[in-house]
Amino acid sequence: MGSGNFFSSRSSKNSCLSIKAFLFSIAFWAAPVDAAFIAQLLFFKNIAVTGGLLVLASSGAGSISIDGRKAKTE
Repeated sequence: MGSGNFFSSRSSKNSCLSIKAFLFSIAFWAAPVDAAFIAQLLFFKNIAVTGGLLVLASSGAGSISIDGRKAKTE
């Protein structure tokens, strides 16, 4: 079972069924309003942090890095 097998019809159907079963089992819509708001807030916080780290990873720390500060003083 290689990675190419993931795109076969049978494997895709199994993956889709697994995702559907998970989504129906968590019952997000049955949570109290306060709990759903906090879960959404934490989810978007995690997305923002991940985005910031991806920008940092793609562009580098630049002058705020330790190496950048050393280069300025030398």
